[in-house]
Amino acid sequence: MHIAVCEDNVADRKQTERLLARESLRRSKTEGNLYVDSFGNAEALLRAPMKYDLFFLDMNQSSPNGHALALNLRKAGVTAPIVLMNSVINYREFPGEIPRLLYLDKPIKS
Repeated sequence: MHIAVCEDNVADRKQTERLLARESLRRSKTEGNLYVDSFGNAEALLRAPMKYDLFFLDMNQSSPNGHALALNLRKAGVTAPIVLMNSVINYREFPGEIPRLLYLDKPIKS
C-alpha cells in the first residue's frame, strides 16, 4: 500500500512517518509493506497524487489547509481515502461533504 503524508509541521510529520514505519514492520510478513512518501507542502503532493492508496493530511500553517487540499485531490480525480488529522484546525467543523473522508485526532496514540 502506498501512503502519502502531507503535513507542514516537521515534528508531526516525522511522528506520523515513525508510526507508519512501525505498522509496516508488523504487517510485512502477512499483509505486505506500507510505502510512505512525506510532503511538507501541497504543491509537491499534487504533482502525482494518483499513485497513493491513502492520504494523511494536516496543513495548518500554510495554504491550502488540509480541507482545501482534500478538495483539490478530489477535483484532480483522487478516489482514495483521505484522513484529515485534527490538531490546530478541527476539520470536522468544515462545511461540505467530501467523499471517503476520515478524521484522526492528534496527538496520535500508538
